[in-house]
Amino acid sequence: MRTLEVTLKTISYILISLVLVLAVLLVGLKIFGFQIYTVLSGSMEPEYKTGGLVYIILGIVLVMFALSVYVLCAYIKKRNKVEEQAELDKESEPEEKTDAEW
Repeated sequence: MRTLEVTLKTISYILISLVLVLAVLLVGLKIFGFQIYTVLSGSMEPEYKTGGLVYIILGIVLVMFALSVYVLCAYIKKRNKVEEQAELDKESEPEEKTDAEW
């Protein structure tokens, strides 16, 4: 009897988890700028089958992604220039003489 209870609880947890994952995939993606369309006719075959889902990302998300990539690249480029300048400054500094060299 105890084994049956554990088995039923396990199955119910799995089903609840699947429902939550499906909810996130179908509804939660709209939060991140995706639109979900269902293919209703065969006019898009063989690329998309009838009844299939098509996910379209909205333009603002692409713009935000491109902007973040641009900012990241600019930061890396600036950091590299600063590091190169620091190396050049280090190379051009005159060496200090020790007491024995005086």
